Amino acid sequence: MAIDLTNITQADIDFFKQWRETTDTKIYRIGSCKVMISCDSGKYHLSISHPTRYPKYDEIKEARYKFCPNDAVMAMLFPPKEQFVNIHSNCFHLFQIN
Repeated sequence: MAIDLTNITQADIDFFKQWRETTDTKIYRIGSCKVMISCDSGKYHLSISHPTRYPKYDEIKEARYKFCPNDAVMAMLFPPKEQFVNIHSNCFHLFQIN
């Protein structure tokens, strides 16, 4: 599956390079989903993706409780449109909000 990168800006690339260099990211699998976990400044970020479809609710829930601390309140956030970045069409992100 090809990823359309035509709308990616240099600022997006710089952001991801900096993020990758400053976080301790771990990658796991749940079934056919890929899960990436990072903790930056004490806050968890979970990304879950599937190669051909959206991850199912039960897959997201399993990843959240398997890879994030129980006391972390995790949420899917929608920032202002101009700040929204998602280069994988079948990927969801959960962020720690507490």
